[in-house]
Amino acid sequence: MYKYYFSILMLIMTVVLPSFASDTRKNPPPMPPAPKPPISEEVQNENNLAVQNKYGDMKKRKEEFEKRLKLTDEQKTKAKEIREEGRKEMKPVMNAIQAKLDELKMLQETNAAKEEFDAINRDIRKLHKKAHDIKMQNMKEFEEILTNEQKKELWEMKKEGRKDFELRQKDCEKTDTCKRPSFFKEPPKKEN
Repeated sequence: MYKYYFSILMLIMTVVLPSFASDTRKNPPPMPPAPKPPISEEVQNENNLAVQNKYGDMKKRKEEFEKRLKLTDEQKTKAKEIREEGRKEMKPVMNAIQAKLDELKMLQETNAAKEEFDAINRDIRKLHKKAHDIKMQNMKEFEEILTNEQKKELWEMKKEGRKDFELRQKDCEKTDTCKRPSFFKEPPKKEN
């Protein structure tokens, strides 16, 4: 009798246990994501240099701007106050725009309905208009601290900037390097 039970037990072990073992090999428990390696100082410096090259040295550009307009120390102080106030107003608007863009990316991954894309795009356009209004108000406040001569010079600087922008746009269109991000395209069609 003992041999009978022992042989059944051995049979069960040879048939059932390997299936449990192979199950764990096929579907191992998920591993936690590997921690991101710290960014080396060299890479950070390269990133900072890339940003600096892309946008130019902002401090240098600001100094050239102030020098060309011949701003007084009092005007520089008032201009700084206007800029800081504008940043305070602009920050929540820009954060809201970024949140909406992130929402668009998530919708794109889930193949959401076109109406959802349209609603978020409308919100983004409203936020962009609000940001534009804040910029225009800041510009108006800045121009109020300028003399008539400085306003004329500012007007000339704006005309030059517009010409440069148009030239860059033409180059961009020729080389096709000015494409908008994919989430501005038509949303994917839902398959039924």
